[in-house]
Amino acid sequence: METYYQKFNDVLKHIHFHLDEKLDLNKLASIASVSKFHFHRLIKAYLGESLGSYINRIKVETGAKLLKYSDTSISEIAYKIGYDTPTSFNKSFKKKFGVTPTQFRKKPITIFEKTSKGITSKNNFDLIIETKVIQSILILSNQSKGLIDINNKTKIWEELMTFAFKQQLLKPNTNLYGITWDDPTITAEQHIRYDACISIEQIVRLSKNYP
Repeated sequence: METYYQKFNDVLKHIHFHLDEKLDLNKLASIASVSKFHFHRLIKAYLGESLGSYINRIKVETGAKLLKYSDTSISEIAYKIGYDTPTSFNKSFKKKFGVTPTQFRKKPITIFEKTSKGITSKNNFDLIIETKVIQSILILSNQSKGLIDINNKTKIWEELMTFAFKQQLLKPNTNLYGITWDDPTITAEQHIRYDACISIEQIVRLSKNYP
């Protein structure tokens, strides 16, 4: 039996892949396997914010990422993330970040730039960025929300590995992946997500009491 945790993750996946569409409440409630009457209350408790606030935030943050990391035109970005006109996107973007999309693209620094709270990090090596296309992998993940630091990472990796060991999921060919979903210069600290993941060979059915 799937838990609410899994069901609501399916809802969020659907939202992320359909930002350019008008999201139907009945459809979302159906994915979560709860009544429309209870859906708003449960999803708000799960997200820590209302569904409407979450969708608006994800739209504008996705727009910011596309502005920062792609050459897609502002008009195309607006339609891609579900705005009726570029003007409405501009208005929402400025309300969120205090600058227009054009200003942000020229200098992508936002009010969240100080997320690190003055902590700086120096490395004695240069990172080499490499992009690879890999085949689909079945994974089991444990997610942390909030500022990503060594303590958070250690905690969620320990939880994941303890669970995997008890369920005998660790194999000689098990791979480990760390996935950072959000840019801390775009997303507020409390919403930053990091997933600790291991590759698995088959779907794991979690109990109602997990996590």
